Amino acid sequence: MMDPVIGKGPSAIDYVIEQAKNDPVGWYGPWLVGLIVLTLMAGIVTSQATRYFSTFGFESRGLFTVVVLSILLMLTQWIAILNVSWVWFVARFGDYRAFAEVPWEAWLTPIIGQVTAFVSQLFFARRCYTLYHRNKLIFGGLLFGMFTSLALFTMVGVVVATDPFNIVLGRNLTTPACCVNLATDLAIAGLTLWKLGIRGGQSYSANTDDVLRRLRNLTIEAAVPPAICALLNVLVYLETNGKNLAYTAFAITTPSLYVCSLLFTLNSRRSIRQKLNAPNEGGGLYNIGFELSNVLGSGSKARQTESRRTTIVFAPMSGPTFAANASMGVVDERVEGSQGPELYGRRSGDDDDDDEPTTPGTSH
Repeated sequence: MMDPVIGKGPSAIDYVIEQAKNDPVGWYGPWLVGLIVLTLMAGIVTSQATRYFSTFGFESRGLFTVVVLSILLMLTQWIAILNVSWVWFVARFGDYRAFAEVPWEAWLTPIIGQVTAFVSQLFFARRCYTLYHRNKLIFGGLLFGMFTSLALFTMVGVVVATDPFNIVLGRNLTTPACCVNLATDLAIAGLTLWKLGIRGGQSYSANTDDVLRRLRNLTIEAAVPPAICALLNVLVYLETNGKNLAYTAFAITTPSLYVCSLLFTLNSRRSIRQKLNAPNEGGGLYNIGFELSNVLGSGSKARQTESRRTTIVFAPMSGPTFAANASMGVVDERVEGSQGPELYGRRSGDDDDDDEPTTPGTSH
C-alpha cells in the first residue's frame, strides 16, 4: 500500500496508474456497477414519484420540498457518475492517467450522496419528533447524528479533492462517518417501532392490529435496504484498505435507497388507509368497527374530532392502547390527533372526494 502523499504528486498518480492496470476490474468496475445500479434505481424512483404525485398531489410545502429535493439530488449524482463514466469508458478509454488524476465527480460523490441521505432522514426524524409528542431531546439527538455524519462525509469529499491518496486519513474519516450514519438510521427505526407497539399487546379490533402490524413491517422494509447497503459500504471499505475501489459501488447506491424508502413510505399510506376503513370480521359486540384511539399515546387532554359519519375520541393514555369507537360506527374518515396533519400529511383534493382517512406512514 502506498504511503500517505499530500496532493496529487507524480509518484502518487503513477502508483494508481500501476494499480489500475494490474486490476482494472477492482478500480474501474465499481464505478460502472454503481452507474448501472443507480440508473435502475432512478427508474424505480421515477415510478414511485409518479405514483406519489398522482395519488396525493401537493400535501404540504415541507413534504413537497423534501420529496423534490431528494429526487433532484439523486438526479445530480446520476448525471455526475454518467459524465465521469463517459470520460473513462468512452472518450478517454484506456487512458489510466485520466482515472488517476481524480476528477471532480469523485470528490463530489460522497458529499452529494450524504446530502441526499440527510434530506430523506430529515423526513423520518421529523416523523419521530411528532410521534413522541414533539420531544426535543429525541429530535435533537437524531439531528446531531445526521449533521455529524454529513460533516464527516463533507470532510471525506474535501480529502478526496485535495489529498486523494492519503489512505490513512481517508479511513479515519470514512469509517466514523458511515458508523454514525448507520447508528442514526437504526435509532430512527428503533424509536418508530417502539412507538408503534413492538412491545406487544392487542386491541379489540382485528383491523387495528393488522394496521399496526403493517406499519411495523413497513418501517422495517423501509429501513433495511439503505442500512444493509451502508453497512456493506463500510465493511468492504475496511476490507479492501485501499487495494481497490470495490466499496464505491455501495457508496453510489446507498443514497438512492434512502429516496426509495422515503417514497415507498409515503405511497404505502393509501393501502393502510383502506385497511383501516375495512369493517372487522367476526361476531360479537365489536364487529361493527373500532377506532384507533390515540395509538401513539398522548399526555394531552381528551378531545373529539367530528367527521361526517362518526365521532372519533382521543383519550389521554400513556402508551399504545385501543378502545372501541365511542359512536360504535365504522371509522371512515380521518384518524388524527392534534398533530395529525403534520404527522400524516394533509389530504389532497382527490382524497377529499374519496372520503379516505389520513393514516400514518412509517419512519425509517
